[in-house]
This record gives sequence, structure tokens and C-alpha cells, in this order.
Amino acid sequence: MTPSKISQFLLSKRHLPFYSRLLADLRTDHAGEYGAVRIYDGILWSLRLAPTQPLRDFAHAHRNAERIHLATMRELVPHAHRTRLIPLWHIAGWVLGALPNLVGGPPAVYRTIHHVEEFVDKHYQEQIDGIDAYRRNMVVSVDTEECESLDDLRDILERYRLDEVHHRDDAGRRVDQALKSDRSSWWTWVVQAGSTAAVKASRIL
Repeated sequence: MTPSKISQFLLSKRHLPFYSRLLADLRTDHAGEYGAVRIYDGILWSLRLAPTQPLRDFAHAHRNAERIHLATMRELVPHAHRTRLIPLWHIAGWVLGALPNLVGGPPAVYRTIHHVEEFVDKHYQEQIDGIDAYRRNMVVSVDTEECESLDDLRDILERYRLDEVHHRDDAGRRVDQALKSDRSSWWTWVVQAGSTAAVKASRIL
């Protein structure tokens, strides 16, 4: 089932609590993938001032994956149902990408991506677990459209979660081990607290 067909089905069920929560989650996914593209836009802009080819290759490769994710989320979340905070994430994502490279160079960028993707992995996994729990508790149903929609959505979320895990691990391998010590715990807190706040805001606004 195509993402747009999945979206139509989910919206038809939005009066039900499970689907209302699922649609709110997808709003945050759209916002997150939009922000991810902007992070890599910021990284690539910063390379004009502090060029390094390995980081450029890293950013181009991962931005391409995030653009694919975003295209899917745009189909799953029609414009009228997206967060109104996109202009804020447009700026915040870019700053989160550009600033670390200008201040701390490539290791700071890789560390930032590692922390962001740690959060995104857990966020997607929570949604997958929610779908799995709902499917287990479903009464035997002849509504094949519901089963197909949820199964196909789960497949999308799992595939994209694994992409984010790859981004996390790729960034982690590139970070100097000294920068992953407790001395960077404050930055971990900033990135993950900011991500949590962004999800909560995008869910309701």
C-alpha cells in the first residue's frame, strides 16, 4: 500500500484513540525528518568556511537518505495535518548542523549526529512497539485494509529506523573516543532534551 493510501486510511480512523495517537506520532516524524534534512543542509553550508572532504561525503550520503524519508512523510502527513512549527525547525535544524562544525570541527558534528540518531532510533521503536501491541490485541477482523495499512506503515517505520541506526553507528565510528567521554555529557543532554521538546511540541502544535 502506498504512503498516501495509508494516510487516507489513518485519517479515516482519526476519531479512535489509537489512530489519533498514531497520527500525532507521524506529525513528529515528519517534523523530525524535515529537521534532519536541515541539519545536513547546515553542515554542508558550514563546510564552505571549514572544508573537509570526509565530512562532506558523510553529509551528502546521509542527507540523501533523509530526503527519501521526508518525501515519504510528506505523503503520510498531508499539509493540513503537519505541525505549525516547521518554520522553527527550519532554522533550528540548520543551526544544529552548522554550529558544531564551526565551533568544534568534524568530531563535534559526528557527536551531534550520534546523539540525535540515538534519540530517533528510540522514537521510531516506540511507535513500532505501539503498532505491534495494537495488532496483538486486535480481535479477529475482516478489515484487511486496516491490517495492510498498519503492516505497511510498520515496515516503513522499521526500515527508516534501521537507516537512522546506520547513521548513528557511522557517526559513532568517526568520533574520536575522547569526545565520547563524560566531558561531552552536557552536549548529549542538550541534543536529547531539545529533541524531546521538539517531539512534544510538534505533537500538539
